[in-house]
This record gives sequence, structure tokens and C-alpha cells, in this order.
Amino acid sequence: MTLSISTSGLVCSAAITSGTGIVAEVSFAHEMRLLESLATRIHEMLSAQGLVPGDLCSIACDIGPGSYTGVRIGVMTAKTLAWAIGCPVMGIGSLEALAYAHRCSTNAILAVLLRSRKGHAYWQIYSSAGAQRVPRSEVAMSSLADLSRGIRRLGLTECELVVCDLRREDLELLTECMNDDGVRILRTIQTAVTARSIDQIARRRPHSPMAASSAIEMLPQYVTEPLIGPP
Repeated sequence: MTLSISTSGLVCSAAITSGTGIVAEVSFAHEMRLLESLATRIHEMLSAQGLVPGDLCSIACDIGPGSYTGVRIGVMTAKTLAWAIGCPVMGIGSLEALAYAHRCSTNAILAVLLRSRKGHAYWQIYSSAGAQRVPRSEVAMSSLADLSRGIRRLGLTECELVVCDLRREDLELLTECMNDDGVRILRTIQTAVTARSIDQIARRRPHSPMAASSAIEMLPQYVTEPLIGPP
């Protein structure tokens, strides 16, 4: 049994999977009470299936970027459980999970975004190669205007947007900036980071060194803007 956890967005989720698929899954808005609710939700989900933590053989966890508090609590919970059980734990980036969360056009360029605050987003560019997603940029956090210019600097003139938790006014601003920068949006997909997508990625790379990481080695992926820019 594998436990997967996602806590980087506005909606959090946890799932239990076996070799045959999803055994149980729960989604909930953390509403600033994630510290008390996440462990409870996991315990209730296990109990409803007649399971105990010792039945888990691995854990996969969303390590961000995203909600600072959400990522910190999710990673802490996953590490604590893995340490107590003595099972391996795998960290999966939230933007990678979003990139895999939908079907995209063949050889499409994906601009994957997760809202950080008003007018800003965490983002990363991917290209699709069949079922695979290949990173074309580093994970970053910037204003939406800088994001648009960053896409253009990569030499891209069109892309598909994959967005999570982006408000309507932010999406309108990003669309305007990309139009001004000469980047055509082929389509916009609104989705979420889910425990199900975290689990699916973990299963794609069972031989990854991360699959055998100790609980101590897994760290959150925090991304911040530089305090001092270039001259």
C-alpha cells in the first residue's frame, strides 16, 4: 500500500493505492487548519479500509512549491510517518504533478503555473514527448508580467497554459501580458495538484533514487524571488 499526500494548493488531498489502483481518496480545503486536520484525515481514511499505518510500504508526497504552510505540514507529516514505519518516501514537485495532470497535444509546450500571491505565480515550462513531460526551465516564482517575458526569452511563441488556483483577474492579466509579448495561448487548462497525480508520477519512476530516500533526506521545495536583482 502507498500513501500519497498533496498540500501545496488551496485544496489538499490524500490517497491510498495498491497495485490495482486507488483504494481510498479524500480531498478537503485546509482552511488554515491543516496541522490538525491532515493527520486526522489520513487516520480516518486508513481506518475506514481496516488499515493501520504499518500496512503502508511507501509514501509519496507533494514537496511544492506552493502554500508555504501547506507544503511544510505535508512534508513533515510524510517524513514523520515514513520514519515511524521505516518505509521509503518519495518527493514529487507540484508543478511536475500539474504537468502530468492532463492530456496535452503532441509535442506541446506547457507553461505550468500555481498561484503564489496576487499577480504572482510559481511556474515552470515543459515540453511534451509522448506521455513524458520534459522540463524546459527551472522552477521559478515571479510576477505574471515577468513570467510572460521569461517564456518569450526561451524563444517560445505559443504554449498551452496549465494553471492551478489562479484567480480570474490574474488569468486575464497573464493573457494580456502574453499577447503583448507575442506569445499565443493555444488553450488554458485549469486543474489542481492531487494525491492521485502524485501517486501516478511516483509509480512512473519506481527505480528512482528518490524512491528509496530516507525521511530525513526529503526536503520541501521552497521558491522565492531574489531580494537583490541584477544591476
